[in-house]
Amino acid sequence: MRKVIILSVVAILLYTNSFSTEPDSPKKKEVFETKYRRTIFDRGYVAVPIGYSNIDKEGAFLYGFRSVWLVSNSLGLGIGVNGFVDFSHYDNTLQRHVLLTAEDGGLYVEPILFPKLPVHFSFPLLLGFGDIMTQKWDNDRFQYLINDVFLIAEPAAEIDLNISTHFKIALGASYKFATLHNIYLSGTSPLSPDALKTWSYKLTFKFGGF
Repeated sequence: MRKVIILSVVAILLYTNSFSTEPDSPKKKEVFETKYRRTIFDRGYVAVPIGYSNIDKEGAFLYGFRSVWLVSNSLGLGIGVNGFVDFSHYDNTLQRHVLLTAEDGGLYVEPILFPKLPVHFSFPLLLGFGDIMTQKWDNDRFQYLINDVFLIAEPAAEIDLNISTHFKIALGASYKFATLHNIYLSGTSPLSPDALKTWSYKLTFKFGGF
């Protein structure tokens, strides 16, 4: 009985060793590649958009940030944050220019069309809320004047260009649908309640796995 057990153990060890020294089969290689493709870096990206918008007939500089998980080649889900700064608004009561700023963010949904082509299209949508405020520069610092909150829905269209495996550049335009706000530069210099309902034009740099 002991001999049978010893011979069985030796046979198992020899079989295991011969299996481990076999060259990788196509199936094993495929499993490895699938695992590699499923790393976090290979299934999402971060993006930094910059751009221009016209806020209440004045130009504003846009900036933002996105963190997106690619559920599939054709759909991304994540969060997005946008903001703008504008020094062009003039307050008649203060007799000076004031700083108008806003930031908004929320859920970011990005359908992608023809994702495997070098040049393709995406149609992202941002749903969330934001805050708009005015400030004045006094005593070597900005002083808060007034602010208000708003809800937004911002659909966009982008043309994406693949630069490398982990880098894209996108050029696009969006339109922001925002709820009315109650903000003004002063009592005699009202800001249009629908000033945020406007077009924006952005250049976006995307870094990640595509």
